Amino acid sequence: MDLKASKIELVRLILDSNDKALIEKMYNLFKSNSSEVEQPEFNKDQIEEIELGLKQLNEGQGISFKDYMKKIS
Repeated sequence: MDLKASKIELVRLILDSNDKALIEKMYNLFKSNSSEVEQPEFNKDQIEEIELGLKQLNEGQGISFKDYMKKIS
C-alpha cells in the first residue's frame, strides 16, 4: 500500500472508531514533537535485510498483509 492509500485508510479507521481513549492516544502521538521520538538504530545485517525487502517490493514480489495473514494461519 502506498503512502496516500495508507493515509486514507488511517483516516477511515479513525472516523469509524468510537474509542475515545484510542483517539486521544493517537491525537497525542501526532501532537508530540517528532524530534523526541527515538529513532531505531540498525546493524549492517538488518540494513541489508531491509534493503532486500524494499528491492523485492519494488520488483512486485510483495503480498498484502491480508494475504500474508491467510498464509500463516
